[in-house]
Amino acid sequence: MAGLTLDTGALIALEKHRKGMTKVVEAARQGRVSITVPSNAIAEWWRGRTDRRDYVRKMFVIKDVDEQIAKLAGEALAWLKRRRSNAQSTCVRGIPPTMPPVRARA
Repeated sequence: MAGLTLDTGALIALEKHRKGMTKVVEAARQGRVSITVPSNAIAEWWRGRTDRRDYVRKMFVIKDVDEQIAKLAGEALAWLKRRRSNAQSTCVRGIPPTMPPVRARA
């Protein structure tokens, strides 16, 4: 089953009425796609109750992040950091960087 997972940036965009993210969420809702947000993204986004935050909060289900998912996310962030530091030389040579395959851990 396909789904949409929102991160902190997406929540901020929704809170600020950014049209691009609003269209993404509207399309997911119309397509009856489940929308989830990792619990740690709530901690990064939530700064107290407002009417707008309550409205945005009703758009998704909060998903607990287990150790395996947290580690995979951390590895992806480390990969992105390395990629950004090498992006200029990679782009100059015309070689598109690729992300290594994600391996499920037991």
